[in-house]
Amino acid sequence: MATQADARAWINGGSRQSQYLTNITGSGWGIDFDKFYGHQCADFPNGYSANFGWGRFSGDAWQFFDTAPANWQRVQDPQPGDVFVLANAYNNGGGHTGCVTSVRSRKDWTAVSQNFTNPSPKIGSPPSTNNYTDYQLRGFLRPSLSQGGSMDLVRLQDVQKIGFTFEGIDPAWPDLANWVGQRYPDFIDAWWSYPNTNAYLTRVHEALTGTGVSLSTASNQQLVAELSKRLG
Repeated sequence: MATQADARAWINGGSRQSQYLTNITGSGWGIDFDKFYGHQCADFPNGYSANFGWGRFSGDAWQFFDTAPANWQRVQDPQPGDVFVLANAYNNGGGHTGCVTSVRSRKDWTAVSQNFTNPSPKIGSPPSTNNYTDYQLRGFLRPSLSQGGSMDLVRLQDVQKIGFTFEGIDPAWPDLANWVGQRYPDFIDAWWSYPNTNAYLTRVHEALTGTGVSLSTASNQQLVAELSKRLG
């Protein structure tokens, strides 16, 4: 069974390995699941579901809440890995949908979706990360995910190496990069785009303290303490 870490890894960058990834002139790289109208919002959750063998959603985005396969649970309180569904009053009747990455409250969450930034009815637009509220919310769809995971490969010295000499070095730290790279590949792919070391470490800290991560070992507890101290 897939874990929350697996789900978030796909949403946060693993989709770039999807068989449904296409490069469309005027849009760029994104998921085109049904091969119609480019990178529409409905394509991203369908690519996500197909990747894990969870079935297919049908209809417009707002209809996903009704047409979800039987193994998806309808809920009203989000968690990472859920698919959100906005009603047909949103987006001129089509609704909107995407995949949740982090949650602050039922009325405030972050998600990755397509055709939200620079939308186009003909070619869509690539995945983008945005904050959402419960405006026109129908609800959330939840796949079966195990909590899973531990970080036994992570060593404090690797974090210290990154924390004190990060900028300008090759991102090939054997343990931390392995763990983060497998679950959150966008951290490794985009490390140079962060304005400073602390901005990058903030993202890593969020991953390490996220749902599904074991902090049972002394080294992992040291790791989080070190990051927390450095991030102030």
